[in-house]
Amino acid sequence: MKRILCMLSAALLLFTGCGKDDSKDENKTVSMYELSRKMIAADKTLPEMSYVSSSDENAGELFTYLSDADYELVDSYFLCYSTDGLADEIAVVALKDSDDTTKVKKSIEQHVNGRVSMYEQYDPSQTERAENAIIMIKDQYVVLIISENQNNIKTAFTDFLED
Repeated sequence: MKRILCMLSAALLLFTGCGKDDSKDENKTVSMYELSRKMIAADKTLPEMSYVSSSDENAGELFTYLSDADYELVDSYFLCYSTDGLADEIAVVALKDSDDTTKVKKSIEQHVNGRVSMYEQYDPSQTERAENAIIMIKDQYVVLIISENQNNIKTAFTDFLED
């Protein structure tokens, strides 16, 4: 009986990771809703913003507006965009694997290039703002910021991750 218990204990240790240190789990995703609220609050000049996220019923379909990357790579995301069609956008994509960040960043760069082209045609006053978009990678996150006070929003993002 003791032998069986020892074997079961050993199997359980192997199954649970036997000493794996999860204290620095880079793939622990923060609350996208809370993060979005902090980032939006960092820029008082933002217009009314619409919100979509991985919590929406049709999240994969909505994600294609932002990126053509495979939605299977995504752990969670949010996108806030100007309800009135201005250039303002804030998006954070948390990936399941941080090795995919470069691929998703390139896809978001294509999204921004498309927005720049659209604004050149339909609302040139917004073109420069879209051209000056911040797209960055931090851990497993890819971040897009287009706003009047981009650095405030970027700081809110990094501060939120550090808390």
